[in-house]
Amino acid sequence: MKVKRKELDKIIVDSIRADMKSNKLKSKGGVLYRRLGDYFIYIRFSVTGINNDILRARGNIKPFVSDDIFWEVFNVQSNIDEPMSLRANGAFKVDGFEAFYEDAEFKSLESLQTLSKELFEKSYKYLEQLVISFNSYNDFLDFTKAQTKKQLYDFDLTNMLLQIYEKNYKDAKENAIRCMENNKYGRFSNEGKYIYEYIVDYCNKFIERN
Repeated sequence: MKVKRKELDKIIVDSIRADMKSNKLKSKGGVLYRRLGDYFIYIRFSVTGINNDILRARGNIKPFVSDDIFWEVFNVQSNIDEPMSLRANGAFKVDGFEAFYEDAEFKSLESLQTLSKELFEKSYKYLEQLVISFNSYNDFLDFTKAQTKKQLYDFDLTNMLLQIYEKNYKDAKENAIRCMENNKYGRFSNEGKYIYEYIVDYCNKFIERN
């Protein structure tokens, strides 16, 4: 299909604009996002394939508090006051679990419009139903742990951050140490120190007070 990807991207956005508004999603850098209850969801649409004829939809979910705790532990607390879009496409953010993923082929620009609306509705409804199904953060963790698809989402990091949120500092520290003993330090680093090291130091401050 001899149409520039930027033009195709515009067709996608124009096709789902009304649906985004009715479902209270915002857009930044090609990513749609919103807070849903205790969770944050973000959806990305893109055109791919050798012939630019594949519409790709990816939908992610994470506990809303995970970024707040992450930024506090990581000594970048100022991010908490930044626009919500930072939770979707910022450099230092907790990666959400990619719960929805689908590729679909289209044959014309008209079919791309229709497909965009269909995939938006399908992805958003799926993420919305997931949020409704979780009665606790443990439900979310159990759901993500049962999946086998490789992605940037870090179960161990999210688990530790939620333990810190619930003031289970000893458990979070022990989990971080266990990971580092297996040469896993987390993929984020700042000022020469990895995120799991930050977690140990952060937890120590609260453990020492008790």
